[in-house]
Amino acid sequence: MQLLVFTEKDRTRKAIEDYFRATSHKLDCVDLASLTSLKDLSVYGAIITDHKTWQENSAILRYFGLIGTINTLPLMVFRESGKQQKLKFRDINHHTVVCNFALNSDEVQSFLEQLLETSDHKD
Repeated sequence: MQLLVFTEKDRTRKAIEDYFRATSHKLDCVDLASLTSLKDLSVYGAIITDHKTWQENSAILRYFGLIGTINTLPLMVFRESGKQQKLKFRDINHHTVVCNFALNSDEVQSFLEQLLETSDHKD
C-alpha cells in the first residue's frame, strides 16, 4: 500500500521513515509545496503526518481545497509527548489515529494496521 508522509521537518520525516522501513508499505514523503501540487491523493491508502506540521499547515491545505480529499483518507498523526490538542479542520467522522513518537516500530505498525482495517482504503 502506498502511504503519503507529509511533514516539514527532515528529522520528523526520518523518524517516520524508520518506523515503516521494515514494512511492505511504499512511502512518498512530501512537504507542503509538494503536497499542494499533487494531482490525485486518492492513490494513497493513508496520510501520515506529525501534529505540529498538521496544525501549522491545515489552513493552507484548506485554502488549496485539499482538506475535503484529505478528510476522506485515514490519517495517522505522530506527536511529541504531552497533551493532545484537537486537529484543525480534521473531520472527526473519519479515521484518525494519534501516536506518540516514543512507541516502538511494532506498536506503530499495529496502529497503522488497525487504522487501515477500519477504513475503506484497503489494498
